[in-house]
Amino acid sequence: MSTIEFLLVKVLSSMVVPPGSNIILALLGLLLLPFARRVAALVVLVAVTSLYAFSTALVAGALERSLYEHPALSPGTELSAVGAIVVLGAGSYPGRLDYDGRVTASGWTLERLRHAVSLHRRTGLPLLVAGGLGLSDGPTEAELMTRSLENDFGIAPVFVESRSRNTAENAVYSAALLAEAGITRIALVTHATHMSRAVGAFERQGLTVAPAPVVTGNFSSGVNAFRPGAGALAVSAYAIHEHVGRLWYPLRY
Repeated sequence: MSTIEFLLVKVLSSMVVPPGSNIILALLGLLLLPFARRVAALVVLVAVTSLYAFSTALVAGALERSLYEHPALSPGTELSAVGAIVVLGAGSYPGRLDYDGRVTASGWTLERLRHAVSLHRRTGLPLLVAGGLGLSDGPTEAELMTRSLENDFGIAPVFVESRSRNTAENAVYSAALLAEAGITRIALVTHATHMSRAVGAFERQGLTVAPAPVVTGNFSSGVNAFRPGAGALAVSAYAIHEHVGRLWYPLRY
């Protein structure tokens, strides 16, 4: 993926998912106001009501659960035929003051690492961390994951894939590393919402994949399910991003 394509995908993605899509709708409504007041009012109403809906746990939970196609591994699941555990990065936090201003692995990345470490300690399988640079010039996601594994868990990964910019490239470059070690079967660790797209990308590289998803799925109920919040909006945005990604990947890759 070229830098131009990477930037274009990021820009278009921010326009499709909330709150970007809601802002664009609202602006469109304002532009239509001098010419068609009723249409303009309807467009603004859709923008506002959909923003509220996406900000509730009721809608965010439904969107997230719609992506759950691979169940969590039960504690006794056998992974004897698997050759490695592949864990995918999920972003970073820039300039954390509690880490002397250093870039650190994001909370989502740490959730995946914790799950991968648990599988590693149970099975003894080697770890592969995957994730390159986004738009920053700092350390790659794989480097941050390696640092966290070593400092926080006392484990060093055997394979480090740090060239990729998206899930498809995660699969391409990881498969090349694993092929050198003669590994064709993996346990794949990512969030349940991301798992189906990730499994497809790795299977297209000829790997046999045992999904090992991180499943959050803790949603509010009752009256709280209708209360808007930034957390629910973030979940909705990611879920919509993932649905769009599922449609885009077969066309692009």
